[in-house]
Amino acid sequence: MRSECKSCKFYNDASNFFVNKKVISEIGLGVCRRNPPIGCGERVDGQVHSDARYGVWPLVYEDDFCGEWKRKR
Repeated sequence: MRSECKSCKFYNDASNFFVNKKVISEIGLGVCRRNPPIGCGERVDGQVHSDARYGVWPLVYEDDFCGEWKRKR
């Protein structure tokens, strides 16, 4: 087993987060849930306000890799 994102316990398929699930699945896009989500501010009138309204996890490709990889069980 190669230590790439699709075989990592922190990887989640991102197709559930997008409207066009087929396209996302075909390009192999997912999210890494190794760390907590990153807070994102709200954009109003072209300005990003610093108070976080929601969080997002980093988008990764299924064949990416990093030093935090853990085998799926």
